[in-house]
Amino acid sequence: MSASIFEEAASEFLSILPEEFVTHLTNAKREILLGVKSCVDECVNEAVQTLDACVELSKQKRARRSKSSEGERVDIEEEGEEEADGETAETVA
Repeated sequence: MSASIFEEAASEFLSILPEEFVTHLTNAKREILLGVKSCVDECVNEAVQTLDACVELSKQKRARRSKSSEGERVDIEEEGEEEADGETAETVA
């Protein structure tokens, strides 16, 4: 109910002002509101991109962690040492 009282008061106030002034005033208000909307949109887009980047990074870390915890076994053998199947181990440079 209070919003309608303010709307009625604003309407009454604007009706006593010259039309050119009211047009200028409403255009200025419109430009300010569109500027605020643009700023908020940009902030929201940046926050969403940051969130997406964090999620992607977390997925990559999780994949590396699960890959290393799966028990990938790395044989470290000296050059010339024979493996269990009789082959000679190769060194990795």
